[in-house]
Amino acid sequence: MRVVGIDCGNAYTKAVLLVDGKLKGKTCVPTAFDLNLAAQTALDHLYEQTDVSLADMVVATGAGRDAIEFADEQFSVVQSAAMGAYVFDPDIEMVIDLGAEGYRAITLREEGKVRHYEGNDRCAAGSGTFVETMARTLELTTDEIDDVAQEHDCDLTIASQCVVFAESEVVSLIHAKEKVPNIAYGVISGVGNRVATVAKREGVCEKTVLVGGLGGNKTMLECLTRELGVEVRSVDNPQYIGAIGAAVLAARQ
Repeated sequence: MRVVGIDCGNAYTKAVLLVDGKLKGKTCVPTAFDLNLAAQTALDHLYEQTDVSLADMVVATGAGRDAIEFADEQFSVVQSAAMGAYVFDPDIEMVIDLGAEGYRAITLREEGKVRHYEGNDRCAAGSGTFVETMARTLELTTDEIDDVAQEHDCDLTIASQCVVFAESEVVSLIHAKEKVPNIAYGVISGVGNRVATVAKREGVCEKTVLVGGLGGNKTMLECLTRELGVEVRSVDNPQYIGAIGAAVLAARQ
């Protein structure tokens, strides 16, 4: 069975192709203003890079899933993240999903089903957008701020939760001649602390993974591991976990 999963997020739209449960292709495009067009573009790119010209089913998840007119079915962000992580490792107990404009901690029960979750979708303070904005202030990309933060020699934390105030705080630190690696670490650590607070309310789980756009961020993984007291791991293709999970959910019906 050929299933396409499309995760239409606030910043990027990700698409994957599963053939008989195996990942055969993946692509990512900016979401921009036309969500349906972004999904269609991602689907076209996916077909171009694989030998499949038509899927048996196309399913949608993500914040913009309602806008995808050609989707055969929809699944929630939480359902999809849980199943995507479960496919990676059936023993996972908690998934921390850190997206562009929100984050959530999801506890799992048997077969990748959702036990409970808590998160924040109303403020960018603990999200990828926050990190991206602060990275631009430091004249870095999102990938570069992680690498630079690895060179820090001071456990600085950016306390401001508002993007505007945090940006002002970062600029003040730059003017005060604070080292860029320390500021970069402070940005990521600040986000990690807020995300960890939500995860703690769900209950610390021994087997926890981080998914989403910052799922491979080494500094974020280290911060969450420190704050939660358990090793927080990344997964294969962390940015695509939602799309993978949606496709698997559709295939198993």
